[in-house]
Amino acid sequence: MVEAETVIQLAAELQTAIDTEKQSQVSFADYVIRKELLEPTLSELNQRLKKLNEAFIVLEELKNNHSLGSAMDVALQENRISIEKIFCRIHSPAEFEGIGENWTLLIRKDGTKSKLSQISTGQRAAFALSIFLSQNAELGNQAPPVILIDDPIAHVDDLNSLSFLDYLRDLVITSHKQIYFATANDKLATLFERKFDFLGEGFKKIDLSRQYHSVNK
Repeated sequence: MVEAETVIQLAAELQTAIDTEKQSQVSFADYVIRKELLEPTLSELNQRLKKLNEAFIVLEELKNNHSLGSAMDVALQENRISIEKIFCRIHSPAEFEGIGENWTLLIRKDGTKSKLSQISTGQRAAFALSIFLSQNAELGNQAPPVILIDDPIAHVDDLNSLSFLDYLRDLVITSHKQIYFATANDKLATLFERKFDFLGEGFKKIDLSRQYHSVNK
């Protein structure tokens, strides 16, 4: 009787082990299928990770050795003479003769120095325009002979506005560049027209307006 019970128990345990093994085989087959399905995704992710690592290395190199600040400083230094020449021409009153040892200082004609924060709004605008115009001139034949300017002196005093427009007038004559000048200031637009109407048919004025429609509720 004892032996029969033992046999029955062993048979049950054996059946359980067989069922477990079958389930393991099914699970293993499922895992193999999932592995095969995921391998292409893993390969793609590894490639993306490799590219991201390469991009990170390049960006670190740019940040450490070729920063935007240093690149800008190099570009400004290369155009220092041109920037100074234009600035001395277009700023009013004409009390500065050059740029200091860094780009936040300007040298007055009496040798003293002033920070950009200490000069007039018109003079600061003239300095920024000098950099822009110098960079444009540096392009030479590598860019279209066009200058696009959108209200650069909307809040600049009359003296600096006149100096700037006189410079643009000479630039048109000497460099044969076409200038697109947009402004919402009627006074400045009239002054610009008077400065450039000598071009005859070469000067065109386009009036743009925005119409507002009221909504009745």
